[in-house]
Amino acid sequence: TINGTPVSSTLPTITVNPGTFSLSQSLLSVSTASVASGSTVLLTLTAKDSLGNQLTSGGLTVAFSRSGGTSSGNISATTDNSNGIYTANFLGTTSGTATTISASIGGSAITSTLPTETVTAGPVSLSQSLVTITGSPSFILSGSTATVKLTTKDSNGNLLSAGGLTVTFTATGGTSTGAFSTVVDNNDGTYQSTFTGAAAGTALNFGSTIGGSATTSAKPSMSVVPGAYSLSQSLVTLSGASVLSGNTVNATV
Repeated sequence: TINGTPVSSTLPTITVNPGTFSLSQSLLSVSTASVASGSTVLLTLTAKDSLGNQLTSGGLTVAFSRSGGTSSGNISATTDNSNGIYTANFLGTTSGTATTISASIGGSAITSTLPTETVTAGPVSLSQSLVTITGSPSFILSGSTATVKLTTKDSNGNLLSAGGLTVTFTATGGTSTGAFSTVVDNNDGTYQSTFTGAAAGTALNFGSTIGGSATTSAKPSMSVVPGAYSLSQSLVTLSGASVLSGNTVNATV
């Protein structure tokens, strides 16, 4: 204005462009705060200047990293989206407590609030889930019991932390026989049953099924051997039903 009157000639314009990136204003986010082992989550760095304006072009050297916690995983190479946004994928592997996700620009760590990521166990794996026999006995006496246990794990060997699966136990391959009790779901990723030995014989291989599909990990083995003598089961036999006076007959117990 001149003396309060607006200038009427053509007016110039000015465009404000984002300044250089700021380590304290640039923001890091994750698409979800938890991820199942074997799955991925998207990491995103939005580069901003000191006044919070998002940079509109790429070209920065950005690297993502994780630290702390017992969750772990692998971070992919960084993608420059050429608009001030940089992304990478985090592949969860080992389940555990939350790990902190960070990023650096040009080798210097950003100082804004950092997100965390928790890796949880993935779907059950038939090849990783394990059947064990408590105490690892090679045999039990007929009439005695042993506890057979299934520990469910995902494809990366993480223990499932909840129950709810349909589990059965099997004993095959030998001539020993026995019976399993009803399966107990411990609601912590483990299941167990009591096996009672019956007929003595060669070793059985102990396995399991989950949802009707057999586990494929190594199977423990155990045989049933004769137990203590039983007065009611022990039998007396004679070599003949009659004998002449002065002769003998064999009696076998």
